Amino acid sequence: MKVFDTREALGKERQDYWREAISQTFVPLECRIESSDYHCRLQSRTLADIALVEVQGAPQTVKRTLGALRQYRDDVILLSMVRCGRTGVVQMGREAALGRGEFALYDTRVPYELHLNGEFQQLVVQFPRQHLQRRLGRFDDLTAISFGGGHPLSALIESFLIGLFQLPETLPDQQQRHLIEQAMDLLATVIADGSGQPAQAAGALLFQIKMLIDDHLSEPDLSVGAVARRFNITPRYLSMLFQKEGQTFGRYLLASRLRKCAGALRDRRARHGSISDVAYRWGFSDPAYFSREFKKAFGMTPRDYRREVTPRGSRYG
Repeated sequence: MKVFDTREALGKERQDYWREAISQTFVPLECRIESSDYHCRLQSRTLADIALVEVQGAPQTVKRTLGALRQYRDDVILLSMVRCGRTGVVQMGREAALGRGEFALYDTRVPYELHLNGEFQQLVVQFPRQHLQRRLGRFDDLTAISFGGGHPLSALIESFLIGLFQLPETLPDQQQRHLIEQAMDLLATVIADGSGQPAQAAGALLFQIKMLIDDHLSEPDLSVGAVARRFNITPRYLSMLFQKEGQTFGRYLLASRLRKCAGALRDRRARHGSISDVAYRWGFSDPAYFSREFKKAFGMTPRDYRREVTPRGSRYG
């Protein structure tokens, strides 16, 4: 367990010490504390692939700036649960006012502000985006929104997270992951209830399907039927999941393979391999078909694309 305490720093160095402490623990941040005489403390621990942090201290404003985004770009989400005091979370034009027992999400890929009003105590969870994305689908619109206030599961979540924080360091990894899955299920339930929409089981399933497709792009016989069998669903239902996003299984598969091929063609370390080899490597069995589809997507032939120092845009990104 790591501990940072401002009492370990001299008065004039205290603010720099605290800014460095929160930046090391979370992501690079700016911090402003108006008082000259204050005390702040945090302790953190990891549990499988998440970090749990207890933090308390004096009133302050914490900002994740555009400049700081360039220093740390890992795709992680932060969740702050208020245990004492009041906190304002601002991100993407939204602002959540959090009181005791309430929590909010904020995305480290986008600037945000935390306004910690008065003496505060929080429990912060830092976790990979995929944990909630599997359960809720896209949740870009769920940051800087207050959740948990008055919800019957709110107290259970708080005690569960505190229990996770207090687990022994020697707990086997498999048990850690099992407990994390339970915590994320609880959080997803409260978030889904608070957002006024049901948990998107179909969205979570489609996310897993796409991950499987991306892992097997090199297999030329990858088909909607083969993927459906892996998830014990019908090909018709799998196709319906893609249709809800306005696309088809085939178009998603094609776009994913073309992106991989484009990346290989841009790779200067692999410029001596043939274009057909690139196509075969990512699941295309017909080089002529690959060339036609590549030109439709990127506006030039694969050969011309490879020659380009800065390739032009594509509808497949």
